[in-house]
Amino acid sequence: AQLVSDTLERSEDERVRKAAPRLERALTRAITLATETLDYGKATPQPAELEHVTLRQALDEASDEALAAWPSVEFVNTLHMPDHANADPDHLHRIAANLIRNAAEAMTAAGSSPSRISVSLQNNQLDFTDTGPGLSDKAAENLFKAFAGSSRQTGTGLGLVIARELAVAMGGDLELASTGPDGSVFRLTLPDVDV
Repeated sequence: AQLVSDTLERSEDERVRKAAPRLERALTRAITLATETLDYGKATPQPAELEHVTLRQALDEASDEALAAWPSVEFVNTLHMPDHANADPDHLHRIAANLIRNAAEAMTAAGSSPSRISVSLQNNQLDFTDTGPGLSDKAAENLFKAFAGSSRQTGTGLGLVIARELAVAMGGDLELASTGPDGSVFRLTLPDVDV
C-alpha cells in the first residue's frame, strides 16, 4: 500500500496526486492502530504532542475518512473556523473518526432515517450526536472496557477504549453523555479550547 501511494504521488492526474497525502496519512494511522491493538495491555498510547488545531477542519477531515463507506450518512459540523484547541492532531482525528464511524455503522444497521451525525462545541466539550437507535444497557455499561464494549460481531471492543485513552493523554476525557431510541451523544472534553 505504501508503494502504491508513492506511485500515486507521481501521477499526471492532479486529483490523484492530491489524494496521495490523505492515503499516506490513513496508512500511517492504520499501521498505528494495528500495532496498538496487537500491543494492547502491554503498552500505553503514544504521548500527546499538543498543537494548535483548527477544530472544524480537523473534524471535517475525520468525517471524510470515517464516512467513505457510508455516503448516505449526513455529517453536520456546527463549529466555526476560529474555534481551535491545543490537542494532538492524530489523537483528535482517531477519536473523531472512531465516534463517527461507530455511529454510521449503527445507524446503517438499524435503518435509521434520517441518518445524521452532528458535532457541536460548548465550552471545552465536543458533542457527537447521532440519530441512531441508541445503545443497549449492556453495551452502554461495557463501552470503555477492553474486548467487551463492541456491539458488532466483527468488533474488537477496543475502539472506544483506545479513544478514551487518547482523550485522557491530551488532558481531557471521553464519555457517553446520553443514549436512547432517538440517538446517542458522546462527549469529548478537551482541556484548552478557544472560540
